[in-house]
Amino acid sequence: MKKTGSNSFLLDTNIIIDLFQGEKGIADRIENSDITYIPIPVLGELYFGAETSKRKAYHTDQIQKLLKVVELLNTSDITAEIYAIIKSKLKLGGTPIPENDVWIAAMAIEYNLPLVTRDNHFTKIKELSLERW
Repeated sequence: MKKTGSNSFLLDTNIIIDLFQGEKGIADRIENSDITYIPIPVLGELYFGAETSKRKAYHTDQIQKLLKVVELLNTSDITAEIYAIIKSKLKLGGTPIPENDVWIAAMAIEYNLPLVTRDNHFTKIKELSLERW
C-alpha cells in the first residue's frame, strides 16, 4: 500500500474533465494537496474521451500535462477483492453502478483515499469517503 498524506485525494473522471474545462478551484486544490492520485480506470476513460473527440491531439496533450503533476494508482489483488465485495453488495441491493466506478471505489477504499467526484451514485458505497469540489 502506498503512503498517503492526510491531504491526498483520488480524482474521478468528472473532476478532471471540469479541470480541463478551466475550473480554477480544482487546479488550486490539486496544487495544495500532498499527493493527488488518478486511478488507472480514470486514465482509460480520459484517453477514451480524447480518442473519440474531434480534438484528439489537444485532449491527449491535456492528459499528458496532468500526468506530470499527479500519481497513477494501479489495481492489485486487494483491489480485486474489494471490488468483488462492493459489486456483490450493490447487486444484492439492486443498486448497480457503472463498472469502472466500482473499480475506482475499490481503489479509494484500498488506499484509504477520499474520492473526489460529482457522481451521486458513489454514495451507495458506505465504506467510501467522498469529497465534492
